[in-house]
Amino acid sequence: MTNSLQDAIKQYIGYLSYDPNNTLIMRKLVELYLEANTPQKAQEIISTITESEDIHLIIAKAALASYQGHDEQVVALLQQHQDVHEEAVIYLLALAYIRLNQGDNALITLQVMPVEQMSTHTRLLFARALHNQGEVQKAISVLAEDNTNAECVGYLALLYWDIEDFETAYSLADTALTINPKQLEANIVKGFQLLSADKLLDAQATFNQVLKLKPKSGRAWLGTGLICMQQNDLNQAITALRNTTQYMPNHPGSWNTLTWCLIINNQIDEAEQAAHEGLAISPAFSESQGMMAIVLCFQNRFDEAKTYYRKALLLNADSLAGLYAKYLILARLNPEEAKDTLDQLMNISITEQVTVGSVLKKNINRQQKH
Repeated sequence: MTNSLQDAIKQYIGYLSYDPNNTLIMRKLVELYLEANTPQKAQEIISTITESEDIHLIIAKAALASYQGHDEQVVALLQQHQDVHEEAVIYLLALAYIRLNQGDNALITLQVMPVEQMSTHTRLLFARALHNQGEVQKAISVLAEDNTNAECVGYLALLYWDIEDFETAYSLADTALTINPKQLEANIVKGFQLLSADKLLDAQATFNQVLKLKPKSGRAWLGTGLICMQQNDLNQAITALRNTTQYMPNHPGSWNTLTWCLIINNQIDEAEQAAHEGLAISPAFSESQGMMAIVLCFQNRFDEAKTYYRKALLLNADSLAGLYAKYLILARLNPEEAKDTLDQLMNISITEQVTVGSVLKKNINRQQKH
């Protein structure tokens, strides 16, 4: 606990001693105790409160519930108070919705407040909510003006990485890490930069650093899974990628990467389950269609596979999964045409976003034998 935080707590304890029924002071003291990671102190204050509709007491209870991860309780406390012009209500309620994978409700909650009136932590939450709903450019616009806060700059780096503007992403990550060397999103971007440069040990050390601070970071687990795949440690890769899909259940790329890994490891039935998950999340994503086609090929369900690979290539003529599924089908029927498809497949430029493509190249002969 910093000295300034200790001083603030002492100050509000003093205020409360002079005005013991002041609910705003109670709320502020609860918030300070939570900031100081002393929830038991916050609980002591709340336990003295009788049932009340006072908004400050409701916010105090919601803040403690949020700290404890009781998101359903936060929603129950605050959803009837969304019309109250209190930023704390908006922030706590939106955060609970995001944790409960209710992204639409989070955005509805946040959008009642003009961006220019939001504090930094609420703007950052708004950007996260937009990102989770696939509105990356809007998320970038929310954070674009802030170049001094490490959390904002680091998250902005991740957003640019997601749209494959890697030069900007790496520059922003360096800026964020200069401000705060432990900033999570900047370290995630740095880890993928190292991975793309084939510096696997340095990349893993970076992802490990992230996971020590945030064990449920789906991105860091994805990076770990890709490293294990590059090292042909498939069992560890599958473990890491299952963590990824647990913590990022709505990220189709993670399900598709897990599907690749399970196919390579000859776990075809489990690969089919993972492919279905990825396809359900994003049927308009070419790789999800292509992954389902590949799984069906390995199950000798070639007629069904044709429908999926054709959809994949309609969505993206250079779909890695779509072209590989096409190759698997043609290899049985027309070896010469299959060779042309294989040449096209192997000439596709592999970017940081499709690191699994390099694994396909390394393992294509092994896959054919199964």
